[in-house]
Parts: sequence; structure tokens; C-alpha cells
Amino acid sequence: MYLELWSARFDPAVKILIYEGLVLDQDNQYLDHLPIIAQFLGLDLTPHQAGDLYRTVATLMSREEMLKHVHKFDDHFITEQGKKYGRAARIMEPAAKVTVGTEDGRVELTDSTIEWLEDQWFERMSDPTGCATYAEFATALSELLFSSSSLPVSSSSSSTTTVGKDATTSSTTTTTTIPEAAAAGASSATMPTSTPSPRSRHYHSGSSSSRKSSISLQQMPGLLRRCRRESLSPDE
Repeated sequence: MYLELWSARFDPAVKILIYEGLVLDQDNQYLDHLPIIAQFLGLDLTPHQAGDLYRTVATLMSREEMLKHVHKFDDHFITEQGKKYGRAARIMEPAAKVTVGTEDGRVELTDSTIEWLEDQWFERMSDPTGCATYAEFATALSELLFSSSSLPVSSSSSSTTTVGKDATTSSTTTTTTIPEAAAAGASSATMPTSTPSPRSRHYHSGSSSSRKSSISLQQMPGLLRRCRRESLSPDE
């Protein structure tokens, strides 16, 4: 999935949002991201309309609001369709994806598991993307998101996807608005082109960037730990 996202990063019909960037934007009511999404969707809003819409969306995205509608986030549709058509070897049972967030029963990834995941990333993703770690990958896509936000929105059909990363499951949000003519120039300026550095067990800081981004390499280790804590539970 990550390679598919990478290959579509300059597609004007796709916008890629980084889950960790959204997590970091929570305290800001997602105001770093919502205007970019609205632009991508072609919404023509007055400042007053935009303010009302962003506040509504931020409220609906809150854990408190989603807990009121847990059934909408338990994958029951997948279960129903699996039973209806009988095409799955194993029918997945619905399970709540939104929980109260208590620490009881939390499952922490072991160091060996994290190390295995990092090794898998390096072996499978470093050559095609130039990113030695997921942190580099997410930061590069975040920089692209913000550096392309001032470009005109394509009138073609669009696709929105959320990709988020908690070291066990993938989850980034997709949404990309770069015209074909601008893609070539943005490619060399935004994405890593050098050969990945020798394998390291720790994320390295990388060089500083003048582009606006919701996340930086320095923030990623802490963000990944936070996302793991908030997403892993016995029922998930």
C-alpha cells in the first residue's frame, strides 16, 4: 500500500495526508489540514463559512463524538458483506475501533517486533522510495502536502484516503493536488533522491527544510509511540 501511495504522490486526483500529522494537529482543531482538504475538494467558502465548517468537522473527528456512534466505526459492513457473499475464508467479526482510551489491557509492541518492522521497511521500501525509515517517508509526504497546497486544484475526479502508521497497521490519509506541469519540479525539491543511509535502529534527524510541514523527523519517534499507545487495545 505504501508503494502505491508513493507512486501516486503527484497524481492531481489524490491527496495524501499523514496520520501522525493529523494527530499533531488535534490541539489546533486540525486547522493546518482542513483548509488544504477543502481546497482539494474544490469548496468555495467565505471566511465565515470556512470557520463554521472547520469547527464542525473538528468536533465530529473527536474521540468523544465518535464514541457516541461506535457502530459506525466497527467494520460491521465488512462482516455483513462477507456473510452475504461467502467469499472470505474467515468472516471478520465487528470490533469497536474507537475506545475510551484507558490504559487497561493495552498491548505494547516489543522491541524485537519494532526492530523486525523497521527491517522489513528498510528491505522493501528504501530502494523504491529513497526513504530508509517510515519517519523519512511520512515527513517527505507531509512536506509535499504543504508545499503543494497553494497550487490550483485539478478539476478531475478525486480520491481521499487516510494513511496512518502505528507500526502494526498502515493508515495515511490520501489527498494530492499537484498539476502535472508542476510535478516534475516538485519531485526533485520535495522527495529524497539520495541513496538511503546505512541501516540504523534510530531515526536520524535529516537536513532541515524551508518548506512548511505538519511534522518533522525529530518529532516522529515520539509521535509513533503516541499513536501506538492510542491505537492498540485487546479488541483491535
